[in-house]
Amino acid sequence: MDLLSTIHVSLRQLQYIVAVAEHGSFRRAADACHVAQPSLSAQVAVAEEALGVQLFERTGRKVRVPPAAAPLVAQARRILVAAGDLQQLARQRADPFLGTLRVGVIPTICPYLLPEIARPLARDYPHLTIEWSEERTARLVEQLNQGTLDGAVLALEADLRGLAHEPIGWDPFFLAASPGHPLARGKRGKRVTLQELDAARVFLLDEGHCFRDQALQLCARTGARETGFRATSLATLVQMASASGGVTLLPAIALPVENRRGLLTIRPFAAPGPGRTLALAWRRGSALRKPLARMAGTIRAALRCLAIVTLAALCGACGRGARGETPRVRVERAGVAMGSELRLSAWSTDETAARAAFDAVFAEFERLEALMSTWRPGSDVLRINAAAGVGPVPVAADVRDVLHQAKQISEWTEGTFDVTFGALTDVWKFDHDQDNTIPPAEAIRARLPLIDYRQIEIDDRAGTVFLKRQGMKIHLGGIGKGYAVDHAVGILRQAGLRDFMIQAGGDLYVGGRKEGRPWRLGIQDPRGPEGKSFATLDLTDSTFSTSGDYARFFMKGGVRYHHILDPATGQPARLCRSVTIAAASPVLADAVAKGVFILGPEKGMALVERLPTLEAVIVTAKNEVLVSSGLKDRFVLLAKPTDLP
Repeated sequence: MDLLSTIHVSLRQLQYIVAVAEHGSFRRAADACHVAQPSLSAQVAVAEEALGVQLFERTGRKVRVPPAAAPLVAQARRILVAAGDLQQLARQRADPFLGTLRVGVIPTICPYLLPEIARPLARDYPHLTIEWSEERTARLVEQLNQGTLDGAVLALEADLRGLAHEPIGWDPFFLAASPGHPLARGKRGKRVTLQELDAARVFLLDEGHCFRDQALQLCARTGARETGFRATSLATLVQMASASGGVTLLPAIALPVENRRGLLTIRPFAAPGPGRTLALAWRRGSALRKPLARMAGTIRAALRCLAIVTLAALCGACGRGARGETPRVRVERAGVAMGSELRLSAWSTDETAARAAFDAVFAEFERLEALMSTWRPGSDVLRINAAAGVGPVPVAADVRDVLHQAKQISEWTEGTFDVTFGALTDVWKFDHDQDNTIPPAEAIRARLPLIDYRQIEIDDRAGTVFLKRQGMKIHLGGIGKGYAVDHAVGILRQAGLRDFMIQAGGDLYVGGRKEGRPWRLGIQDPRGPEGKSFATLDLTDSTFSTSGDYARFFMKGGVRYHHILDPATGQPARLCRSVTIAAASPVLADAVAKGVFILGPEKGMALVERLPTLEAVIVTAKNEVLVSSGLKDRFVLLAKPTDLP
C-alpha cells in the first residue's frame, strides 16, 4: 500500500503537533508558531483525522499526550529534525561554505601545516567548521572512499587509489645531520649530492608512513642504509640523529619546528633534489569537489607564504660563504594574474628564497582572483551580485575588507569611484568581452539608478555582504589589483626581501632601493607608443598606480571610448588622459587614481593635496601636465606628452 496516497499530513501540521506537546497548551503553541490559535487547532484536528488517532487529551486548561499517541509525537519530532537536515543540506549545496567539513592530514604534515592555515581558512570561510583528524595515508584513503572524510591532505607520491586531488605545494627534502657527522662538514655553500650518501646509515620513520617509503627509495638509489631504530615521529628522528651523531632526512615543511633549536646541520640537495608534492584529495564525483578545490588555493597560498618561504630563507643561511657574505643577485619572474601581466623582481643573497616568495605572490593573486573575479564561477563577487535585492551572502573577510576600503574611497572621491559601476559592465564591454560598440543611451540611463555604493551593506559580525537593490552589481576591477599588490608586499617583506618591485598592469610597488638609489620609474605617455615615458618619478617604499584612457579603448568617429566610466553619466570620463598616483598604500593608489581621473584635474588635484599620503601627476584632456606639491623635487619631465585624440 502507498502510504503517501492515504496519509496527508504536512510538515506545518507536524510542527503544530510538536509545539502543542512541548508547551502543553494550544494558546502558547500558537504564540510560539506565530499563528492564530483557531488556525493551529484546526490544523491539529485535520492531522488527527488523517492519522486516525487522537493526539491530545483536553482536560480543562491542560493538554496532555496520551500514552498511545506518544510514539507518534516522538516520530513527528524526528521527521521535523530530518526535514531541517534536508533544508540544511540544500542550503549547503547552494553555498557549500556553510556547515561542517571533515578533513584528514598525514602526521608528517599535520603539526606543521595546521597552525599556518587555520587563520587563512577562518578568514576566507567564516561560516565553515572544519573538523581535522590525523591519520596515516592508508587510513585516510580508506576513510575518503568510505565517505567518513570529505578531504585529506597527503603526498601524491603515495598510492591514492584514484582519488581526485589539487596540488598545494612542493615540499623538498633536506639532509639533517648531527654537527659532528661527516655529511655535516661538507664544503660551505655546496649542496649535497646523492653520491655523498653512499654507505651512510640513515634514521627513518616506522612502517606505515609514506615519508618512510620515499626515504627508502632515496636510500636505494644512493647506497645508504637504514639504521636499526625506527621513529614514530619526525621529532623523534631529530632527537635520535642529534643524540647519536647520526643523519636523517626531513621535509621542508617540518624544518622550522623540528630544528628550531639548531640540533642538526641542514643541507639542501643538489638539483634535482628529492621531495614530495602535497595535495588536498577527495573522492571522485564528490559534491564538495568545487569548494575543496577552492580551499586548496587558500592552503597553497598559506603554505608557500608561511612555510616554504621561511624554510628557503633558513636554508639560504646554510650556504653563506666563509666570511658570511654572499653576493646579491637579481631574481625575476613574470606571468599573468588577474587579467594582466604580473612582473616581480628583487635583489637577494638567496635566489631559492626569492623564488619561493615569488611563488607565494602568484598563489596569493590566484586566491584573491578566485574570490573577487566576475569571470570565475562561484566567486564571492558573483554570489553577491546574484543575491542583489534578495538577501545577504556569506563571503570571505578579504572581500569585506576591500569593500570597506572601497566605500571609504567613494566618500573621498564624491562617488566618482564606485564599485557598483558593475551594473554597466554588460552595457559597455571593455573586459575580455570587448566588442567596440557604443551602447544605446537608453540602455545606459536604465542602469544608472543601480550605481550607488551606499546601497552596499557589510555585516562583519555575520560575515556577509548585501546589495540592497535587485540588479545591482559590484565589480572590483578598480581596486582588487591594488589589494593583491598590498598582500604581495607583505609576502616579500616576510620572506626577508627589502629591495624589490611588483608590477601588476598599471599598479606598481617599489620596495627599498635599486642599486643604492631610489627607484626611477617612467610614466607612460598616454598618446605615445607602449613603453614611451614622458616623465620619471623617484620613489622608494611606495606605490605608483596609473589610470589612463589608453589601456582599454576603441575609436569611433574620431572619439575615444574607454573603460573608465563616470558613474553619474554612464559614459567614459572626458576630463583627463591619465592619472598617476603615488602613495604608501597600493589599495589607495589603485582606487583613487580612478576617482581622480573622473573628478577631473581641478577637483582631483584638490583632493590629492588634501590627503597627506597621496601625490599625483595628471595629464589633462588638454594635454597639460599637473604635478602635486609633494612630487616637485622627484618629478622629471622628459618631453611634453604626445598630443593626439
